[in-house]
Amino acid sequence: MLSDKFESKTKERVSGIYFIKKFWNNFSHILSNSFWLLLEKLNRAVLGLLVGAWLARYLGPSEYGQLAYALAYIAFFQAIVNLGTDGIIVRDLVKEPNSRHEILGTTLRLRLITGIFFWIISILAIQILKGWSYSSVWFYAVFGSIVFFQAFDTIDLWFQSQNKSKKTAFSKLLAHSISNAAKVVLIILNARLELFAIAFALDGLLTAIGLYLNYRHNKTEKAWVFKSARAKTILKESWPYIVSGLSIMIYMRIGQFMIEYYQGTRELGIFSVAQPISQLWYVIPMTLMTSLAPYISSQKAKGEKEYLNSLIIVFRSFAALGLVISLSIFVLSEHIVDIFYGPVYALSAQVLGIHIFTNFFVFQTLALNLWIINESKGLYQTYQTVLGAITALVANYLLIPHYGILGAAWASVLSYAVSGVFSNLIFEPKIFLMQFGIKPKHL
Repeated sequence: MLSDKFESKTKERVSGIYFIKKFWNNFSHILSNSFWLLLEKLNRAVLGLLVGAWLARYLGPSEYGQLAYALAYIAFFQAIVNLGTDGIIVRDLVKEPNSRHEILGTTLRLRLITGIFFWIISILAIQILKGWSYSSVWFYAVFGSIVFFQAFDTIDLWFQSQNKSKKTAFSKLLAHSISNAAKVVLIILNARLELFAIAFALDGLLTAIGLYLNYRHNKTEKAWVFKSARAKTILKESWPYIVSGLSIMIYMRIGQFMIEYYQGTRELGIFSVAQPISQLWYVIPMTLMTSLAPYISSQKAKGEKEYLNSLIIVFRSFAALGLVISLSIFVLSEHIVDIFYGPVYALSAQVLGIHIFTNFFVFQTLALNLWIINESKGLYQTYQTVLGAITALVANYLLIPHYGILGAAWASVLSYAVSGVFSNLIFEPKIFLMQFGIKPKHL
């Protein structure tokens, strides 16, 4: 009897080792694709940080706060335009290779219509909020064009589904580099704040052009077409993701709006410079998740055991990365802020020391999205993100009036934790355990 138990345990360990080796062998191809995605996103994040730091020094906290407000405002509309369909479209492109032209054509048309509509709405709404003036209309009209250009990211979904994102990475890298070069030129020329909207919009325009040029050399077999039946199917499945996207924007951005309301644009500027440093690291799980999505979908097709084992490895890896990054930046926060932004932004070091711990929960949230997409649990994600948005609203309302921008930083950590991890205690305890590397009993 003891020998049988020993033999069973030995087989279990050997099987586990074999699975891990198999996972990492398959992952080598994924890492190759991720390298290009990571290179592009790191370029975007690092250049954004370096040029953003120069821009923050040039504008000063008050004007930089105005710029941060505009970026936060446009972000709400960006969350709507992609219709929450990225993961769904990549999944369907893998599952339905004969319908790729229909899936992509329908998605692009939907996003273009939505983009134009919300571009107009973004201009009208800000005038109602801030008052009518020519400079404000011009500023937000140029800024808002980002919402329209974002629709062309549909082309990138085609390359993602083929694990060929490196084909678009270079064009995105080039577009972002040119956009940041434009910002540097404007700084050197002592340009007004309003002119920087052009540089931000330029990134979206050049990215759209680059994606189109790449597609011309790597087309689908059939021309893209719009199908109303497909559109209904996409919207029926994606509406929970749209609500989720808006909820995510609320708990990511609402603190900035409330800081501006309670504390003013100067405090908003000081708070906002911490975010690029904190969010710089999000590119790692975002890139890996993009490349892992087709692989996890294929594991799901093979069987539940292979699928869940793969997810556990992802959860463990993402948790370790998130924790190491959070602790490292926490220790170095004062030096980082002083080097990049100077003494006028000194209080931002304390904000960064708190806000950086959102990384642990963001890493886990993005790993969780692989499970959500493959289980078609869009409504589940909606519950989570709405709960996170409610947490952010309440926490910011209670903390900012008493603790200022530090209260906003704590509200961010709390809302990310509730949305991405602790809500699973309510909705899916099995997944909560898996996020901390604990296997379900049946594996």
